[in-house]
Amino acid sequence: MKVIIAGHKDINDIKLIDKIIKGFDFNISKIISAGLTDFDKIVEIWALKNKVSCEVVSVNWDMHGKIARYVQKETMTKLAEAIIIIKNKKDNDKEVNNLINVSKRNNLKIFIKEI
Repeated sequence: MKVIIAGHKDINDIKLIDKIIKGFDFNISKIISAGLTDFDKIVEIWALKNKVSCEVVSVNWDMHGKIARYVQKETMTKLAEAIIIIKNKKDNDKEVNNLINVSKRNNLKIFIKEI
């Protein structure tokens, strides 16, 4: 299954991320990453260590300007079949919540883990 793994920028514990990902009962064939935050980089390292293909979706910030992040989310969700969101209970991250809405609109299976 092609999966986006998204999370709050302050979540940076690879062991915790590994435990959460492995706690889901499906085979991940590809990770779709934004490649922007430390969280994204950790997920990319996880993919490498676990021999899972990883695609980083970049966006042309000069061309898209203020809507670049939205264009990136739309592109990512069109490539994926599911999304795992690791949320920090203490913080209401607008970027993560927006990604949930885009994922719903593009009919992804949504899995949310609060820590």
